[in-house]
Amino acid sequence: PDLSGMQAIQYDQTVTLSFRDVNYFVHGFVDEEGDLVVEVEQKANGARWCGRFSPAAVEELTRKTGNFKKFPIFVKMLATAFSRSSESVFVEMFTYGDLEALRKKRSGGTLDPQKIASKSKSNKRYLILTYIVEFDKVHY
Repeated sequence: PDLSGMQAIQYDQTVTLSFRDVNYFVHGFVDEEGDLVVEVEQKANGARWCGRFSPAAVEELTRKTGNFKKFPIFVKMLATAFSRSSESVFVEMFTYGDLEALRKKRSGGTLDPQKIASKSKSNKRYLILTYIVEFDKVHY
């Protein structure tokens, strides 16, 4: 597709956030290629995680939630969540085990400790953006 008509999005924000009493430096920005980049560093030990998302990937992710957002709007929501300037949008960080526990709790199932142990050896983290409106709660 011809993206020449798209206006470049300017976004660069660094904040300190706390998830489960652990402090993190969080840096969100749109790079020179127009991708959203989110870098997270644990203050205490320097552990780092990074994700890069194209505008198309962000829009597809939002489409799958049933609450589609254009890339510039999603970036603005993320910036709002990082600055904690609205109660209707916020971010949380999870491990694979955290997400499995939430999923099982919601479905009333039981956890498979072996499955979680094998996956949790992975050092992946999931930054979830939650958007709450009057009758809906959407997780991106």
